[in-house]
Amino acid sequence: EKREIRDRRLQEKEEKEKGRLQALARDKKALTEQFENEVDTSVISSFKKNKACIGMPIEMMDFMLGAKFEKKESASSSKTQLKCKYGRGEKNQRGNYTYKLEAVFENGYLKSYKQL
Repeated sequence: EKREIRDRRLQEKEEKEKGRLQALARDKKALTEQFENEVDTSVISSFKKNKACIGMPIEMMDFMLGAKFEKKESASSSKTQLKCKYGRGEKNQRGNYTYKLEAVFENGYLKSYKQL
């Protein structure tokens, strides 16, 4: 009886994970189709490989890397710029968080990035 309950829980967990992965794939395909005509094909292929590249929209970066941290925005008459960090890790000795990547967006598209 305990084995049946354990097997059932394991099966439910596997089905839930399978559904989550299918939803992620569906969302990724929708994003690809949304920006297909707006961005270069190299950006689409990088997105499919989960790699950042110059010219990638903010939405794609958020999908790949998750939440943005330490956002700083600046605006002028010709452009808006957003500087942020992705991939928050542990705190260092000084008590500050460490991050994996720093990105600079201009008018919604990746202008530059730096691995940290």
